[in-house]
Amino acid sequence: MNYKKVLDNAPDTYFLIKDKNNKVIYPKDKRKLDYIRKIYINYSKENKYSTFDNRNFSIKKGTIEGFHKNYTVLYIKDITDLVSLKSRYEIDPLTTVLNRKVILDKIDKYISENKLNFSIVMGDIDDFKKINDTYGHVIGDIVLNKIGNILRCELPDSLVGRYGGEEFIILMPNTNNSFEKIEKVRELISNIKVNFEDITIDNISMSFGIYNITEDIVNEDVKSLRKKYIDNADKALYTSKENNKNKTTVY
Repeated sequence: MNYKKVLDNAPDTYFLIKDKNNKVIYPKDKRKLDYIRKIYINYSKENKYSTFDNRNFSIKKGTIEGFHKNYTVLYIKDITDLVSLKSRYEIDPLTTVLNRKVILDKIDKYISENKLNFSIVMGDIDDFKKINDTYGHVIGDIVLNKIGNILRCELPDSLVGRYGGEEFIILMPNTNNSFEKIEKVRELISNIKVNFEDITIDNISMSFGIYNITEDIVNEDVKSLRKKYIDNADKALYTSKENNKNKTTVY
């Protein structure tokens, strides 16, 4: 079999093959080899993927039948279209955070793995209906987008999702500084300015409720536990709303 021809024509796939002395035996084309090396520079061992040139690649090691067993083979697969499809399924397009179904599924998975010392946070934009009624839904959408981006960017280690309407839900993997992190986010949101045509809004705020999970609860199914955690975070959020809003309350 002509392996070079097979490798050259594999759809959306690049191969890097080295012998036992770490010498590259494929590809011989310098431009292709340079491109592969640039992809590999951004390789994440933890996630086994790389991003380069606005493309996404999965990378794994293996062997090809017929090659000497001492040869190292890297399979580099362009998965940009798959990642894009997955993103369209998982992401709420307006807020750029996870949609409700996906965030709840991820919380269920987190709970099922019996992880402790995490927090469930509920957040709600204060007086959002008034913003929509006063300035229109275009402005409301801009506010949602700005807040979604702040939550996602300022909480990179957390799972952030849109729970519904102007309400967001967050899973924070560490309870030690959950209050401090949410307070920082709340302050950033209170400094948002929205400018649209001749309209300027600078009185945007958000209230939060935090429920910290520090002890394992047995004999309850995952969905019951999730409901309990969210309900408790919601109660804390309600307290923030009752205390003049723009506050963070821990249950």
